[in-house]
Amino acid sequence: MAVDLNKLKSNFEKIRARVGSGVEVIPILKGNAYGLGGVGLAKFYAGTLGSKMIGVAHVREAAELREAGISCELLVLGGAPFNNIPAAVAYSIQTTAFEREYVDLLDREAEKQGKIAEIQIKINTGLNRIGVKPGEELTNFVRYIKTKTHIKVRGAFTHFAASHIEDHSLTLGQFELFKQAIGEIKACGVELDYIHACNGCAAVWFSEAYGTAVRPGNLLFGYDNNEKPKNALGVEPAVTWRCFVTQLRTLQPGESIGYNRYFIAKEPIRVATISVGFGDGYYRPMLMGGGFALVNGKRCRFLATSMDQTWLEIDGVTNVALNNEVTLLGKDGDDELTVYDWRKFCGESIVFLSSIISNRVERVFLS
Repeated sequence: MAVDLNKLKSNFEKIRARVGSGVEVIPILKGNAYGLGGVGLAKFYAGTLGSKMIGVAHVREAAELREAGISCELLVLGGAPFNNIPAAVAYSIQTTAFEREYVDLLDREAEKQGKIAEIQIKINTGLNRIGVKPGEELTNFVRYIKTKTHIKVRGAFTHFAASHIEDHSLTLGQFELFKQAIGEIKACGVELDYIHACNGCAAVWFSEAYGTAVRPGNLLFGYDNNEKPKNALGVEPAVTWRCFVTQLRTLQPGESIGYNRYFIAKEPIRVATISVGFGDGYYRPMLMGGGFALVNGKRCRFLATSMDQTWLEIDGVTNVALNNEVTLLGKDGDDELTVYDWRKFCGESIVFLSSIISNRVERVFLS
């Protein structure tokens, strides 16, 4: 798998130009950067592009970045299990707070380590995943935090549930609640360095909600999920994934491939065995027939798969040889396979389909 850093840089700059110089762009690199290589990309964003903060989902992900030498601010967006608290404090990781018991334990651990633990407050405006609801619940929570001597509130944020769809009414309503929440926090005497609500989709169109930062994820990698307008910023896909032909043969009628004779030839058919399987994190239903790869610029359908190898029909493709490149994602000749092709075939989100790519697939960063 190859990640084009020049395209990532271009996408980042397009987002930064859209939101303006006064708004921080926080790259979200959770799930191993959506399967693309978290450490390598964190070094790129923090080092080459100068990102002040990077967002991840778990303390373990943030700790891995610290151990790799990433020194910028790190924010864990999800709830942290209590046994992760010592590491969060030790590595100076900002965590998300929304429950009193967590605040108690975090304050106690920070005191034990002689440090100040930094947090951001998650506001629940309608996704109902985690967070504190605006109103009395939030006001009481902020006042409680202020009784703690080893905790500093750095920011507050929310997450939009449907900012990609054409009907923006839900997102607009969520933002009104978020503005209310920010006012309530400030009324308690807490100043916020970070105020952020926009994911990548909202960053494209919702300038009123930019706050002090936006949090693009897929948008950085060239995938704008907004229904309308489509790809208003002109971001470009930055990822290609290729494997290789390891054997070629012609199946005769009645011969089969795959476990339990999954595919049985009804007529002579040319088949290539290729060096990828569901153990590499390619979505198994697409490999079991119906999905496509590109060979010499032509779409070839998958016939069957196993954990490490897959069979591909190559009838109609000329000059296929051993070690021939096979494109799973990206361009080959005049054709291109994108994550949207993946999504169209199986109905799964592109976040899911990219984040399940396994660690045995080498990530190569091209500059």
